[in-house]
Amino acid sequence: MLGEIEKIEVAVRAQMINTLSLAFGPTWYADKQRFTNHRYGHDRTLQKLLDDFRNSQEEFIVAFRKKYSDNYPPCWMILEIASFGQISTLYSGLKGGRSKRAIAHHFGLDDTSFASWLHCIVYLRNLCAHHSRFWNREFGISPQMPNTPSKLWLSSESIFSIKGSHGKLNSRAYYMLSILLYLLQTVNPKSSFRQKFFLLVNKYPNIDLAAMGFPSTLENEALWEG
Repeated sequence: MLGEIEKIEVAVRAQMINTLSLAFGPTWYADKQRFTNHRYGHDRTLQKLLDDFRNSQEEFIVAFRKKYSDNYPPCWMILEIASFGQISTLYSGLKGGRSKRAIAHHFGLDDTSFASWLHCIVYLRNLCAHHSRFWNREFGISPQMPNTPSKLWLSSESIFSIKGSHGKLNSRAYYMLSILLYLLQTVNPKSSFRQKFFLLVNKYPNIDLAAMGFPSTLENEALWEG
C-alpha cells in the first residue's frame, strides 16, 4: 500500500504545482487570498512550510538560499520538501474555482470528494508508516462518496450496501483499497497492486475478506477485475 500511496503523492504534488503555478504564479501557496484561512489554518501551514524550507539541508534548497533572498521560494521547490499532509491541507484550503476543480478532474473526481480522499490517503499513509493494523480495522474517518466519478468505480450494488449500512462500509478496508485502485487508473494504469493484494490474501486463507468490508458481490465489481 505504501508504495502505491507514494506514487499518488507524487502525482498530486505535480498536478497542483503545474495547475496552480500556471494560473497564479510560482508562489501561489503564500497568497492568503487564495485560501479559506479561517477554516483550514493557512497561516499555520505556510509557517510550517517556511520553517522546513529554512531548515532543509537538501542541496537544491541550500543552493537557492545562498543565491536568492526571496521571501518565498517557487512552489516546485517548497512542495518538494512538503509532507503529504501539508499538500492535502493546501488543497483543502483552496477557495473553490476553476483551478481547484481542474486538479480534481484530472483524477476523475469533483473537488469536494478529492479533498476528502486526500485526507483519507494521508491517514492511511500514516498507518502504514507506523506499521499499524489495517485489514480488519474500522477506520476513524469515512471518506466521501464521489458525486460524479468519471473513471471506473464501484457498482451501484456496492454503493447501496454502503448506504444501507449507514456509511459503515466506507470506513472499512474495502473502501479504502477501492480509493487507491480508482486513483491508480490515472497515476499508474499498469499497476499490479490488485494482483499483489489477492496473492497476499490467497497466501493467508484464514483472512476473512468480509471482515475488511468486501461485499459478497465482489466478482461483479469491474474495479476489482484483472
